[in-house]
Amino acid sequence: MPVAETARSVLKSSLFDLKVVSLCCSWYFISSLTSQLTKHILNDFDFPVFVGEFQFLCSLILGHITIALLGRLPQLKSAISGSSRSGTGFVFNRRLLRVFFPMGTFQFIGKLLSLAATSLCPVATVASIRALGPLLTVMGYRIYYKVRFPSYTYLSLIPLVLGVVIIVVSQSGDKDSTRGTISDPQLNSQEDGEKTMLRVMLLERSDYLKGIAFAFAAAVIFAGQSIYAKNVVTPSSYSAARDPGSLAISRGSSVNSDVEKFASSSEHPKHEQTSEYESALDKPDKLTTLIYCATYGMLYSIPAFITYECHELFFGVRKVSESTYLPNYSCIPWTMLVLNGISHFSQSLLAFHILALLPTVTYSIAAMMKRIVIISVSMIITGKRLSLLEVTGLVHVAVGLYCYDRWGSKR
Repeated sequence: MPVAETARSVLKSSLFDLKVVSLCCSWYFISSLTSQLTKHILNDFDFPVFVGEFQFLCSLILGHITIALLGRLPQLKSAISGSSRSGTGFVFNRRLLRVFFPMGTFQFIGKLLSLAATSLCPVATVASIRALGPLLTVMGYRIYYKVRFPSYTYLSLIPLVLGVVIIVVSQSGDKDSTRGTISDPQLNSQEDGEKTMLRVMLLERSDYLKGIAFAFAAAVIFAGQSIYAKNVVTPSSYSAARDPGSLAISRGSSVNSDVEKFASSSEHPKHEQTSEYESALDKPDKLTTLIYCATYGMLYSIPAFITYECHELFFGVRKVSESTYLPNYSCIPWTMLVLNGISHFSQSLLAFHILALLPTVTYSIAAMMKRIVIISVSMIITGKRLSLLEVTGLVHVAVGLYCYDRWGSKR
């Protein structure tokens, strides 16, 4: 039967494909490593723009090195870069600059907001808010592309959103720095100590709420990036240009989709422009995509770094003991930054591969599962025992993931 064959092909290609599962597991592991390295660096070296700029620089350098190595190993080129072209060099032209400008802009702003959130909140909190990706992706297609999803798509997101909110609430009081500041030996009296305690608690609470706002803004940005990037890295298709919903979710058991299709290409000039550069470029490979995004990110980082962190990094000092002060630039953790840059490059390359293989919303689900892994690893590394509230939140996230995958992501 055609319906049964279609359902089996979707399951085989998306959920149980060994290649997809292997890529996702590798992605989860490297992403957890990147998050922990970033948090460790920012705990002792509070320069998030510099850290983000170094990540982009590493991605740029490693991308060119990988392209050069693949030129000597053509048998690995298609598997790693996703390109079947005969050329071996990096392609640079104006058309590619225009194509990747939105992606580079999204990535830089999202990375900057994510780093700022990580410096103010626990990794688990930032990852929990980023888990709203499927909801934000659906809303993005609905608002920008006017795609109509069935009501059970939205209903299936309720357990997911509720679980994320529970985890964020459970993490809101986890601020070790507050306790460390309150126990400062310079307190001269009980009254001064109580005033300082209140002031520090209010400051920490303000920082935490600010971190949540940064994390949510980053989640919105990354959802927009994944929607646009899907159009760039997916092989061009006339049906996809006419029906953006075909890139968002998998087809269900019915040929007549519940998702409302676009009427005509004349009413949506954006899609004509998209298919125009898609056919001309024959789709840029993953390494080219990564290099262009890293280039834009690094260019964006330069003025932000000069404005906010350059003076403090090169002319500021930090106290390392009661009578010893060192310049901030002498405390740059180069080894950790290099390791973080390598893991960030690997994470980004895997993300582009997975995005090309899966529908956008299914990719968001995979990304949400990655957040759950990051939350778990963060709690294990910090030695924190799960509270009842946190367990409840994780259960809701798991149930929401199942409901979304079972009912909400099918057309």
